[in-house]
Amino acid sequence: KQKLENKILDYYNNIVMEKYDSALNLYKDGMYLLNSFIDYRNDQFIPDKGDEYLKETIHEIEEAFRNTNIVLDSIEKPNPRTLTLMNQLRKAVDAAMVKVNEQKSFVAKVLDTPKNYRKSLFYIKLYDLVYLLN
Repeated sequence: KQKLENKILDYYNNIVMEKYDSALNLYKDGMYLLNSFIDYRNDQFIPDKGDEYLKETIHEIEEAFRNTNIVLDSIEKPNPRTLTLMNQLRKAVDAAMVKVNEQKSFVAKVLDTPKNYRKSLFYIKLYDLVYLLN
């Protein structure tokens, strides 16, 4: 009987770890997309891939992090070690979403700006610099 219970527990723990690994991979995908997007922004969106690309990319990044949390939410009764890992991953997702929201705000600002004025959004204006330094 004990052997069977151990096998069932091992099987269940394997399922839990597979779900956790899946969530971790979604998070890694989201971070890769986010970092790639930030690199593209640092290059001032050159080459121009169009407004739809900007919107779709932000959406993809959000989806990766949203799906990370969905998978984490689907994990039932994790052992204490796995619960610690899950909590760390949730904190990492929360921190990443702060960055995603910053990028999302910038994209909204870009999209609301006529194309011929968008370059100016990449430069700190003198009065902004004075404010930042004080």
